[in-house]
Amino acid sequence: MLRDRLPSATPTPEELVEARERLQIVARCVESLEVARLRFVEGLAEKDIAVRRGLTRDGVAGQLKRFRKALRRALGEPEGSA
Repeated sequence: MLRDRLPSATPTPEELVEARERLQIVARCVESLEVARLRFVEGLAEKDIAVRRGLTRDGVAGQLKRFRKALRRALGEPEGSA
């Protein structure tokens, strides 16, 4: 019967876990973009960003480093170029 071959409207436990993981990835990306915006658009110092976002200064520095690396990769620039 056709009804038996249609996908269920109720997600499986595995699909729920996958969706939760994707949401966590998106949340981390948004947080990283906000840190980058505060640094490069607003011109805030890393320590000020840390206070504002409730992070450590090292956490902010790490996010900015990863952001720069991803941006270089997206722009096709070689690793290690500044």
